[in-house]
Amino acid sequence: MSDSPRIGLKFGLIASLALGTPSFTQGQENPQAEASILDRLTIQPGGLVQMRYTANRREPPAGEHAWIQGFQLSRVRLTLRSTYDDRASVYVRAGTDAGGSFRIERALVDLYFGSTILRVGQFYLPGDAELEPSAGRTLTSDYSPTGYTLEPGSSQGGMAIFEPGKWRVSVAATAGMRAGFSQSGDQSRADIAGTAYFEHRFIGDDWGPFGVHSSPSESPTALKAGIGMTYQTGGNTGDTDSLTAMYASADVQVLGSGWNVLGEFKLLRTTPHEADVIGTGQRFTDLGFLVQGGMFVNRRVEIFLRYDHLIPDGKARSPGFVQGTGTEEFRTATSGLNFYVIPESSLAKLTVDFQYMFDAQSTSIVSPVFNSGVFESTGRQWTVRVQWVASLG
Repeated sequence: MSDSPRIGLKFGLIASLALGTPSFTQGQENPQAEASILDRLTIQPGGLVQMRYTANRREPPAGEHAWIQGFQLSRVRLTLRSTYDDRASVYVRAGTDAGGSFRIERALVDLYFGSTILRVGQFYLPGDAELEPSAGRTLTSDYSPTGYTLEPGSSQGGMAIFEPGKWRVSVAATAGMRAGFSQSGDQSRADIAGTAYFEHRFIGDDWGPFGVHSSPSESPTALKAGIGMTYQTGGNTGDTDSLTAMYASADVQVLGSGWNVLGEFKLLRTTPHEADVIGTGQRFTDLGFLVQGGMFVNRRVEIFLRYDHLIPDGKARSPGFVQGTGTEEFRTATSGLNFYVIPESSLAKLTVDFQYMFDAQSTSIVSPVFNSGVFESTGRQWTVRVQWVASLG
């Protein structure tokens, strides 16, 4: 459901130099060479504005109100993609989260060699089908509490993506899970991390449809499965995190004519090595799974359901890679609908959903995060969200 306009912008001599082709020959302008380059250069600006009203009812900590409600910009993003003749592209995404913090979220260069893509920069680690689509292309208002808690996040490094036939294999060497836009040796980084994600497309002609959590009417049936793992070690260089961690996942995604289903299993295994933390030297294994599905009842209205379940290790721990310190499971059910202003297009849509959390946040490993709809609570809670999203690119 990509409706992004492609806008060609001419950059003259700067573009020519950047692409390694001279604009001047023996001191004279070479308009033919420059025009040839500019004909192949495409700049695609984009952005996203996500405005949300949230109402939450909870069992609050002592001294706090049971009700939380209000309007908030949950995300604002600006994107820019530059592509040269299907040989190379540069993509940059910057934005703010619900707290208003501005940061560089993605900054990467892709080089294309037939069915192989070489990527360097800051990118989202492969291996989580739920978190693969951007915020404007999710089925519900936002990602699940399980997804937020176990996510591998973004990192800096290099990656190769191979697409032989119906297979897609992504292999990366990075600064570690959730390293984001950080400096070498920072505490948020690992010494080294490796990622491998294998996907097989059983039905379908290309990978494009799997990048969205919706499937328009009259879409051909598509089916893919994936399995992946990220492993990292730290604490031996600079001030890197003294932690050994592994993230593993397995997913199945089915798309049909006006309907879609996604199932995913997630595992996060961490072993802290710092001497002054609870649980140092112990291995913590946290499990999660998610099942979701959506269906268009007409070309403008899509209904959806989601259930996610997080099962922590059960041993006492200090806040660390997982911020929550509880030992109890956390279950969430979400239902709602999307209204597409432009039929079956993610350019502009209104989402209304209801999220019920069966368990106490305070005894789980789930952190209270506005975008996830989870707030501090000593018991059950529920959240209603009304969200407007406009996105390009």
